[in-house]
Amino acid sequence: MSNPAAGSSGSSGGARQKKRERASPEPSSAPPDKKSRIDNTYTKATSMGPRVVSYQRWKDHGFGKITDFDKIPKEWDWTDYDIHEDDIEANIKRCKERIDDGIMPQWWEDKLKTYESRKEQLDELIASESPELSLEIIARIKNLQFIRNWLDEHGDKYRSIQNIDAVIKAYRDKSLGWKEENVSYWSNGTRVSDLEPFDWEKFRNQSDAHGSDTGFWVERGSETGPDELYATWNRCEIPLAPNKRHQHNYHLSFRIPGNNNPHHSMEFRDDTGASVCMIWEEDVQQIANIAGGQKARYIDHASFRMAGGTTSVLPICEIQMNMFDANGNEMVRWTPMPVCIQPGHRPVGTMRLSGPFVRRSMFTATAPDLNECLWIGRTKSALIVPPFPSVDIDAIPFPQFNYTQQPAPAAMGAWLRN
Repeated sequence: MSNPAAGSSGSSGGARQKKRERASPEPSSAPPDKKSRIDNTYTKATSMGPRVVSYQRWKDHGFGKITDFDKIPKEWDWTDYDIHEDDIEANIKRCKERIDDGIMPQWWEDKLKTYESRKEQLDELIASESPELSLEIIARIKNLQFIRNWLDEHGDKYRSIQNIDAVIKAYRDKSLGWKEENVSYWSNGTRVSDLEPFDWEKFRNQSDAHGSDTGFWVERGSETGPDELYATWNRCEIPLAPNKRHQHNYHLSFRIPGNNNPHHSMEFRDDTGASVCMIWEEDVQQIANIAGGQKARYIDHASFRMAGGTTSVLPICEIQMNMFDANGNEMVRWTPMPVCIQPGHRPVGTMRLSGPFVRRSMFTATAPDLNECLWIGRTKSALIVPPFPSVDIDAIPFPQFNYTQQPAPAAMGAWLRN
């Protein structure tokens, strides 16, 4: 069996440092030829990100205006990796420099129009609120307004609008400040705590004291804009072969927080594009049923950017998560996680999304051994030290399906919906 260590990852800072050290190539005394330079650049780009080089002005080099790419100077660099693509001011400044330098100015003329349009939108956003408010607070107010309008149109099951209105008012009169990773608790339109670091036990105490399912809200200071649910798994086509899907499924277990509560296992799509786990209301009801009717504690509503470019608003609740190995043993301790909840029943053939739980709680690895397995381990050494497979590893293969006898489950789901 192949060693899966080639793609292992973990949360240790020391491990990340060692990875960076290993990625650095040994110096060579021989000058590289053109092909080796390309290969080396490609390796760096895929493992560590592109090489950052500050832009050197070309205005005084005597080349004049060049609009034909075949005539550009050999040393000219068209990349702008030294500035972030979301830095509007820096990109506007760079575009103007590029246009002034005269080499392929048409590229940056188009880019300048895009960034100037974005700047107009940003200026309009800032002008909509008091100049005394920070950009983070202004962005959060706009996000809260979007969530409020959504709830007003689609229903306010958790009675959250009163809290949203109170939070917006507090931001505007500066009675509520801004601090990363800090939260405040609200109940029926009234603030019931100071701004403080989030703690699950404190959250549960506040929730139980003020009503966990109605009239309660956790104002999270880091939520300036929509979260991401960038993967959708409503597949209507039938793949030619299972190994062409490049997706992994696994089972995760859920329970309402409580030492003696039983758990419920469900199948998920491994999704690194989702910032939070996603399940359906019927799933939450099943988890509550086996917990004797105890409900999941509501946290707040959040807006999400979906894979198709749309934005949706979903409730967030606390549910404990775990994964069990093939022998029925817990892979990690039960971990409280925020989980977003889609309304109603899960459509046939549509996958739940795992979110960050697995990679936040365990070590994962892949290897180019044609088995196309995702390896999940309790420890890093279980993934990199023989013998394999270790008892501390779960190997998650691609889902296998007999396509010659019946259509894929998602295709059946599409047929049932039609």
